[in-house]
Amino acid sequence: MSGQTRARSIFQWISRHPRWSTAIAVLVVAVVIFGQNDKDDGASATAAGLVTQPSGAQASRSPTMPNLVGMGLREAESSAPHGYSVHDLSPLSRGVWITSNWTVAATVPTAGSPLPSAEGARLYYLRNDEYTWFRQHPEMPDLPIGTSRENIPQLAGIRELIDYRYATESAPTTTSPPHPIGASDSQPASEPPEASSDPSVELASERASREALASAAYDSAATVVDSLPRAGEKIRIGRMITVVLKPQPQPTYVEPTETAAGTYSGGSSDTNSDESHRFVGHVPSFHCRKKWC
Repeated sequence: MSGQTRARSIFQWISRHPRWSTAIAVLVVAVVIFGQNDKDDGASATAAGLVTQPSGAQASRSPTMPNLVGMGLREAESSAPHGYSVHDLSPLSRGVWITSNWTVAATVPTAGSPLPSAEGARLYYLRNDEYTWFRQHPEMPDLPIGTSRENIPQLAGIRELIDYRYATESAPTTTSPPHPIGASDSQPASEPPEASSDPSVELASERASREALASAAYDSAATVVDSLPRAGEKIRIGRMITVVLKPQPQPTYVEPTETAAGTYSGGSSDTNSDESHRFVGHVPSFHCRKKWC
């Protein structure tokens, strides 16, 4: 049977059976529509699987440390990972009373690094003014050489982190021996700086340079002669800043010479004169006046 003959027979059958033809047509259309929907759903499911697969891979990775440096301590604590702890970045081991006075200056681990499961995050803080000063001074500024220790505007804001020391050649003999700050927490000289995971530990090189100088007692007349680090050198954030001083010579007191008994040191022989108070040593009774004796 040719194609034309088959088509003519189908048309004649449809003409003789209109109800069956309609039902068959409806069934064919439904099959086509449902088949297309199934195809679309399969494609959607495949696409969804491709989209969600990276999320699952990322979820299996370790959480990372958020960037908290520069945030106020109060705000940083609300964003810190579970199990965090806070520490002073300077070697002074200061505690926090009011969190709004402190800024996060460093974190362990650093921002973006994986958080180890066995150890929580550590936040290291400085006072707000201290953090601002270190950000503004990546290198040591020039100090006003020859001026009083009370007149150092370049160090405004880091008062607690300044250690005053005497220059070796000008230290008074009465000064106390070198006194280490935070020596128990200082890094041993044999340990390289990169070996320490605690940024608040004072480097051995910094500590040795500072402790080689005698501690300076408070002396408003002492003048600035140097600093550690020296002008232009890079500054590690949170380190102690040493101001090297030269004490000013104090006036020498000369003990007056005692005159022989029965004499006086000169001046008018009139004992009623106001100069009679300059008598030194024993004053005989016949020279004594009620005004002075």
